[in-house]
Amino acid sequence: LFLKIELLYFEQYPVTNSHVLFFPTFKSDYLVSKPVRQHLKKYDKLLKSFEVSRALDAVLQSNIRVKNPEVTIGVMQELNRRGTLQNALAGRDEKQLAVILNFLNRNVVDPRFTAVLVNVAEIIIGIYSSVIGESSVIDKQFMKLQELIEREIDYQEELLGALGMMDTLFATMTTKKEAVVPRNQNCALITGAEQAKSMAIA
Repeated sequence: LFLKIELLYFEQYPVTNSHVLFFPTFKSDYLVSKPVRQHLKKYDKLLKSFEVSRALDAVLQSNIRVKNPEVTIGVMQELNRRGTLQNALAGRDEKQLAVILNFLNRNVVDPRFTAVLVNVAEIIIGIYSSVIGESSVIDKQFMKLQELIEREIDYQEELLGALGMMDTLFATMTTKKEAVVPRNQNCALITGAEQAKSMAIA
């Protein structure tokens, strides 16, 4: 039942032709808006005192994670920036882990949050892979996460295929335009020369 969720699928599906997957890379940051930054100030004290688990618990409360997921994401990102995200995620019981996985499943395919949450998912798998198979609740959450990511990968592949077709189309159009321009210029030169000759005869 061990899940091989390919969170590093970017290596398997490299971006070509300068196109960027709608999934950002893991190193990308979620752009925190000014209102969200104001909310994050409430958790500064916990973050600065290294109470990282309590800081994460605070933003995983239902009234925040459901109504303002961007605040939860912001704290996760800040924990990651400080290098304490793994510590904050570790030591969770079944109920707490289920809450985190549920949050991932609700938000991982949101383009605004994907970079941060895929990184969170990777860390969680690294910490809790040894307990997979011990809880049907957790197993179902992991399976759902796997399905969501695989579905998103398929969607990204379709988008890249469409972009490749558009590249071919645009390249063909550009080639045609480049072939037409010199011909028109030659016609203009010939026409101009004929007009000058006619004027000289007259």
